[in-house]
Amino acid sequence: CYSIHLVHQLLLFVSRRLIPEKMNQLRNASIPVVILGYLVFFLLVLLLSHGGYRLVEKPMIKLGKKISILVKGN
Repeated sequence: CYSIHLVHQLLLFVSRRLIPEKMNQLRNASIPVVILGYLVFFLLVLLLSHGGYRLVEKPMIKLGKKISILVKGN
C-alpha cells in the first residue's frame, strides 16, 4: 500500500509538469474520456507500484531480515 501512495503522488506530479495542457483538456472532456483517463492512471499506478515493490521493497525487506539475524547472533 505504501508504494501505491508514493507512486500515485509521483505520477500526479510528473503528469502535471510534463503534460499540463493535456491535464487541462481532461477537465473539459466527455465522461467516457475522463473515465478512460482515470482508468489508465489507475493501471499505471498499480503497475509501477508492483514493480517498485518487487524491485525495491521486497529485496530490502529480505536484506533487513538478514541484517537482523546477524545483529541478534552477535
